[in-house]
Amino acid sequence: MEQGNEEGVIEELFNLQVGEVEVRDKKLAKIKDKYKEKMNEITDITEEFENQRADYLDSIREQSKECKLLEQILQQVQPLLRRDSNYYNLDAIKRDSKWSEESGSWMIPPVMITQTKLPPQQHQPNSNGQGMIQPSYMDLPDDTRIRAKLSSTSANSDYFKTTRQQRLLEENRLLQG
Repeated sequence: MEQGNEEGVIEELFNLQVGEVEVRDKKLAKIKDKYKEKMNEITDITEEFENQRADYLDSIREQSKECKLLEQILQQVQPLLRRDSNYYNLDAIKRDSKWSEESGSWMIPPVMITQTKLPPQQHQPNSNGQGMIQPSYMDLPDDTRIRAKLSSTSANSDYFKTTRQQRLLEENRLLQG
């Protein structure tokens, strides 16, 4: 009976051990399933991250191309702007522009055209004592100096007169008189 009792005890211990192994196997299977789920989730997140990264890079490339296009257009258009406009100096416009967080757009300075006023002409007598109009040339910009010089010459006043009209009027007076 002792041997039968020993076999029963061994069998009982064996069954206990088998039960513990089965419980551990079930736990291990659950842990393996959770591990596979987490690995799949990591793979999905990695793929999603890579897709977003590729989209961001494409967006950056497109914006870079658009910026280059706008810069090239500005380089072509800038010489066509009026020199007396504040938009002639694009660097100053960039410097004076401010980003508005509220509206989500740039606040740029308004277009202004500065009217340059010429200084009043001064009368200086020439050698025969007659008054001659001469501006103070040192205070004027180059193009204004040239215009002032042209307006002060007597040849300038005769240059644009219509001589044909005067000749026809004179011939008409002679024929009538």
